[in-house]
Amino acid sequence: MRNMMVRLYSRCKKYGSSGLAMMMAALFTMPAYASESGGMSGITGDFTSMLTWAISGMTSVVAFIVSTPLVMAVVGLFFVGFIISLFVRIFHSV
Repeated sequence: MRNMMVRLYSRCKKYGSSGLAMMMAALFTMPAYASESGGMSGITGDFTSMLTWAISGMTSVVAFIVSTPLVMAVVGLFFVGFIISLFVRIFHSV
């Protein structure tokens, strides 16, 4: 089983699937991390603290975007451009 996973990992790296290769590298280290950190409760505790940090960081970014009119206009133009390009791509293929 491990040999098959190593071959899949090397093929993903070879053919440019870097996201999948990174995910598989993280999964390879998961059993060792679980044994060192106190099992699943340690992993869930670490994940919860990381998720809390990410949510608080994104909250401060969104608060900055909303409080600054120029940044809010730029972000709004980005989303409007995304929606227009999505519609152009959809209706161009029809």
